[in-house]
Amino acid sequence: RLAMAMREIIESNRYDFSALKCWPEMGNLKTTPCAVISRLADEGKAIICESDIDAGLAYMVMNIISEKPCFVTDLINIREDINALTVWHCGNAALSQLSCKCQPRIENHPLAGQGTAMVGTLKEGVVTMARFCNIDGKYKLFVKKGEIVETDQYTPGTLGNIVVETPVREFIYDIFENGIPHHYTIAWGDYTEELVAYAKLLGIEVI
Repeated sequence: RLAMAMREIIESNRYDFSALKCWPEMGNLKTTPCAVISRLADEGKAIICESDIDAGLAYMVMNIISEKPCFVTDLINIREDINALTVWHCGNAALSQLSCKCQPRIENHPLAGQGTAMVGTLKEGVVTMARFCNIDGKYKLFVKKGEIVETDQYTPGTLGNIVVETPVREFIYDIFENGIPHHYTIAWGDYTEELVAYAKLLGIEVI
C-alpha cells in the first residue's frame, strides 16, 4: 500500500527526485519505508532517505551520469585488516545493488521494528562515494573511489566493505578534520572525473 501511494505521489507530481523524512517520522507511524525505497529505486524513482538533501544532490548527479540507482548509506566502521570502510543502512538499497550470494530478503525493520527493510550485502565492484557538504554556508564536494568486496551478513539491514587506496585510518581522520557529515551516496562505477569536473564548473572545492 505504501509503495502504491508513494508511486502515485511521485508520478502525479512528476518528481525526478524526492526526499523523505523516513526516520524517525515514519517509524513513529509504524510504517518505516526502507524496502519501499529499495523497490521504487529499481523502477527509476529516486528517493533520498532521511531528507538528507546534500547527500541527495550527490545522488542526483551520479544518477544522471550513471543512469542507475544510487544508495544513501552511513559509514559505521573501518576494517584496517583489509583497509576498508564498512557502510550500512537500514535496508534501502535497491535489489539490483545487492549480492545474489547473500540471498537478499525483505524483513521487519531492524531499528524501528515497524515497516520493512531489504536485508543483504552490497554487490562487489568499483564504486564512487560522494556527497555535497554545506560547511559554514559554503558547499564542498566530497568524493572517493573504492571497491566493494565480498562480505558476510553480520548485522541486520544492508552492508558492505569498501576497500580504498588511502590508508583507512588516515581517510577517517580526513573526514573528521573536514567536518563531513555521516551520509554518503554510493554509485557503482568510477565517476570521480565527472564529479570533479562538475564541481569545477560550479566553483566548488573538492575534498
